[in-house]
Amino acid sequence: MTTRSTQPLMPPAKAFLRLAIHLALVLLILAGCGKRGIEKAQQHPITQLPSGATAVGVLNFRLLRQHPDFPKYEKEMESDLQARARLEKFKAKTGTDLLHDTDRVAFGVYGDEADFNFLGIILGKFDESKIVAAIKEEAPETNLEAKKFANLNYYVISDPQLRRQKTLAFSFPTPRMVLFATEEDLFLRGLDTLGGKSPAMETDANFKSLLKESDSESTLWVVGLIPETLRDKLYGTMAGDLAVVEKYSVRLRWLADLSLDIRLTTKTEADAGTLHSALLGAKGMASMVMHSQSNGAGNVLEKLTLRSEKSDVFISLQLTAQEVDALLAERRPSPRGEGTTDTLTLRRP
Repeated sequence: MTTRSTQPLMPPAKAFLRLAIHLALVLLILAGCGKRGIEKAQQHPITQLPSGATAVGVLNFRLLRQHPDFPKYEKEMESDLQARARLEKFKAKTGTDLLHDTDRVAFGVYGDEADFNFLGIILGKFDESKIVAAIKEEAPETNLEAKKFANLNYYVISDPQLRRQKTLAFSFPTPRMVLFATEEDLFLRGLDTLGGKSPAMETDANFKSLLKESDSESTLWVVGLIPETLRDKLYGTMAGDLAVVEKYSVRLRWLADLSLDIRLTTKTEADAGTLHSALLGAKGMASMVMHSQSNGAGNVLEKLTLRSEKSDVFISLQLTAQEVDALLAERRPSPRGEGTTDTLTLRRP
C-alpha cells in the first residue's frame, strides 16, 4: 500500500467549513412526495436514499458547530475574503447562512468507478423562491428548467461547462430539505423513494447490516461496497492486500476528543487474517519512518489499534483534544510560511 502526504493537513473543522462553501456554490452557481418518507428522511436521511447505492454517508454540520474550536475556525474563515464574500452573498440573496443553517448532508454514490452519479439530501433552512432567483441571476448562461413531479416543483440545470455530470436536478420537498442528483432519472427515483413508491436504502440487502450501525452522533459516517471490478484492478498492485475487502464503514467523531473507527469486511476469516497481518506490517514500517524523522505522527500511529474478528478487520484511533491540537500545530506552516512536506511510502511487508 502507498500513502503520500505532500501538503500540510487541513484541520477537519476548517475542511468542513469549506465544504459548506462548496454546497453554497452548488445551490447558487450550479444550481406530491409521501409525508411519511419525508418525515423519516428528516430524522434519518441516509435510510431514505434510493436503494442500489455503492456508498452512502452523512456529514453532520450540527455536531461540527458544537466543536469547542468552531468559533476559532469560523473567525479564520472570515480572514479568507473570497470565502467570506461568497457566504455573505449567498446569505444576502437567499436568507440561508450555510455555516449555521445547514444541519446534515446525506449522500449516495450510484454506479461504478467508470460511470457514477450522486444523489443527496441536505437538511437545513431554505427559501425555494430566493434560491431559484439567485441561480437565475448569478448564472444566466445556464439552462434552468422548471418542471413538475405530482404537485412538487423541481428544477433541472443543464450546463456543458460542468466537468463530468452535465445535469443537476434539485427540489425543495419542504423548506428544511433539498433533494439533488447529478442525473434527472436518479433524482426522480429519489422523489419516488421519499413518496414510498421506490425501495429505500433501509431495505437494501447489501446495506441492511451496515445501516444498523448508523450513528447520528458522528461528525462523518460513511459505508460502502467495493465493486468487484475495482477489487480485480487492485490485485497485483501495491494495494493488492485491499482487494479482499468487500464492504467498509468509516465513523469519525470529533468534538473535543477525536475518535475514528474503520471496519473492513472480507469474504472469509482467512482473508481478514491476511489483511490484518499486512496492515500491522505497514503500521510498523510507517511508525519507524516517522519516528526517524522526529515526526509527531509516529506517536499517533502507536495509538492506532488493529484487530481481526471473523471476516472483519477493525481499525481504531482515539486522540485527546490535546493530542489533536499538538498534531495540527506540527502540520501548520512555520512562522516563515514554510510548511512540512513529509512524504511517506508504505510497501507491502
